[in-house]
Amino acid sequence: MGLLTLTGLIQLWQISALLLLHGIAGGISQPSRQKLIHQMVGRDRLLSAISLNSSLRQSTLVLGPAIGGLLLATLGAGVGYLVNAATFLPLIAVLARMRLKPEPPRLGTPAVWREFREGLAYTLRHPTLAALIALVTIEAFFVGNALYAMLPVFADRILGVGPWGYSLLLTLHGVGAILGGGFLAWRGNVRRQGRLIALTVLAFPVAVVVFSASTSFALSLLMILTIGVVLVIANTCVNTLVQLMASDDMRGRVLGVHTMGTLGVRVVNGLSVGLLASVVSAPFALSVSALVVGVLSIAVLLHTPAVLKLEG
Repeated sequence: MGLLTLTGLIQLWQISALLLLHGIAGGISQPSRQKLIHQMVGRDRLLSAISLNSSLRQSTLVLGPAIGGLLLATLGAGVGYLVNAATFLPLIAVLARMRLKPEPPRLGTPAVWREFREGLAYTLRHPTLAALIALVTIEAFFVGNALYAMLPVFADRILGVGPWGYSLLLTLHGVGAILGGGFLAWRGNVRRQGRLIALTVLAFPVAVVVFSASTSFALSLLMILTIGVVLVIANTCVNTLVQLMASDDMRGRVLGVHTMGTLGVRVVNGLSVGLLASVVSAPFALSVSALVVGVLSIAVLLHTPAVLKLEG
């Protein structure tokens, strides 16, 4: 992307193809990264490790726009892309030097779709595991990235705070995510994780509805901060419990199902919420989507009350 931008050859189809490749790579690498964390720290420290990982990743929402904006303003988009690519080199070097205990080889030739079906079948045979993944999938499917895609609309047309207000909304969301991840990392082993998951997945649609209805910038900042906190806590706790509940031989495949539910379905919500917003309004579309998340989450918790009894 950087070289194409610098040479002036960049076109829309190239951007689309590179984004598609980026999405495919993320879908493949995400389960591997999560499983790698489990291999490195073990069961006892898994929650703290995933929390720390989430906090560090979410901190990019605070630092990323500032650094990216500075590079864009001073050196241009092409150089910014190249600098971003260069930041992956130290990570690749560290991964290349890591030595972990090898897993027993599996018989037969791996087949992506077969293993995904096996992971899905395993998940469905364990109702509590399926309910956990369903809770985060519901949020990703009906709201997901659409919330962030609509933030410029809220900043400009609803709140009237312009670009600086939009940047502050993004920053407060990142700060909330860091606080949520930091809380879990600080607590270490959180008891009654099931109740904490239920609390946060139900707090999310409430915060989104209040944010959608707000015309006060201060209240909107508080709600976007809350959204950042509860999203990270819910996703981190679900991720941890999914890894702990899955058997060693199925963990990678179950994480693949989890990744499909949290990342794969996000491509749908932008289209659905965007179409609804074009017919009515952005606040109404986002509120309706959040209410659907709340209703379906309650249905999942009522259908599988064992989730509430899960311990860390």
